[in-house]
Amino acid sequence: MSYTVTGRVHHVGEITEVGKNALQKREFVIETLDQYPQLIKFELIKDKTTLIDQNHVGTSAEVHFDLRGREWNEKFFTSLQAWKINIQSDDNTTPF
Repeated sequence: MSYTVTGRVHHVGEITEVGKNALQKREFVIETLDQYPQLIKFELIKDKTTLIDQNHVGTSAEVHFDLRGREWNEKFFTSLQAWKINIQSDDNTTPF
């Protein structure tokens, strides 16, 4: 499933390696601009970890993502995997 959300970049984490195969992963948080703003955590994996950097904190962004879910030991996990980010500046939109 593919979704889109727009908001302000609130936090960008470091690139980390997880699992046996040293999968690269980076998490970042978008704050929605709704009446009741929400802080939503997304993840970037593999080659997508470079789509956003620390310089983007505070800027507006449009995030395209997939809703992912899985089960492990009778526990259920949900993640929001971003695959495209448009950082919006004053003059134009820069796709990454």
